[in-house]
Amino acid sequence: MRTHIIAASLLLSGLTLSTTAFAQHINVRVNGELVPFAGQQPVEEAGSVLVPLRGVFEKLGATVAYDYNTRTVLAIKESTSVSLKLGSTTAAVNGQPENLSRPAQAVNGTTLVPLRFVSEALGAQVRWNDENQTVLIDTNGAIQQSVPPAPARDTNQDRDQGELSVNSLTHDARGPLHAGQVVTVTLTGTPYARASFSIQGIEQAQNVPMRETQDGTYVGSFTVPEGVTVRRANMTASLRRRGRTSPTIQAERPITIGNAEPATNDGPWIHDLSPMPNSTLPQGRPVIQGTLSPTGAGIRPRSVRILLNGDDVTDQATITDTSVSFKPDSVLPLGRNTVTILARDRAGNETRKEWAFNVVER
Repeated sequence: MRTHIIAASLLLSGLTLSTTAFAQHINVRVNGELVPFAGQQPVEEAGSVLVPLRGVFEKLGATVAYDYNTRTVLAIKESTSVSLKLGSTTAAVNGQPENLSRPAQAVNGTTLVPLRFVSEALGAQVRWNDENQTVLIDTNGAIQQSVPPAPARDTNQDRDQGELSVNSLTHDARGPLHAGQVVTVTLTGTPYARASFSIQGIEQAQNVPMRETQDGTYVGSFTVPEGVTVRRANMTASLRRRGRTSPTIQAERPITIGNAEPATNDGPWIHDLSPMPNSTLPQGRPVIQGTLSPTGAGIRPRSVRILLNGDDVTDQATITDTSVSFKPDSVLPLGRNTVTILARDRAGNETRKEWAFNVVER
């Protein structure tokens, strides 16, 4: 059955999206399950809700690729293909043109698209829950009327009386950062609290809020602004709940931010990772991919290597000068799975990017 795309607007199933709703974080749930956004969050623009394309599409079971040369996104799920070009108000679903309420756009390196297009392009329904500032996407034809309000978590007196603790604080910066790059921060500790992190010496990176993507796991991000330079700055974080604050934890690795422009002796920048770092997936054969961006000389595709759980799978991967992708031949093992991408530019500078995600039973 042909998918019909309806433009996102202020009215979603009869509900008006209030301005107040967008002053807070916008949550997205697919079939009742929270969609984690480690970097760029959903935003509101001119009455339309824009969401990160990759996070939602992959939650709906689609694979996503991006062509840097044509600035075009391609998403495929079973017999449905969707393509759209950044800045265009027209997309193509199975080759047929469809209008968008707002053009697709890149914000902090993440492609954002109108909410209703994201869901209905793949045959889902969408609803806005104003009470919880939550977008509800349903693929089963029976969308929930509401979700439990987030504040209800804190009404459990036993949890409120417990001590707040933090277990770990990590970030994904593997070398000096530069203007426009994004560092993703992950904290684990007591669930159902509010988390934030700070980077020493950077005014814009004080008490940056983090989202609880799953019980006890909080994720936040910071985009490096122009003109900031710090060397080996400490990163700290803590939890808060009902007037109480946990002990402060410090990340093991400090942060270094160089000049506004990337140095020519830096290796390629490997980003837009999928599956997302520290995410949890049902057992299957997810597409593993990353985007390659040169920071100095151009990238040498023949130098790119991809390892899955320590095994070199480069020969099975699709590699270009802007991306690397790989789909396993068999379902991934349960538990922690690790991916490593190595890339070298034409000047010989090499970058190594490693991340992990968890696989659980369906």
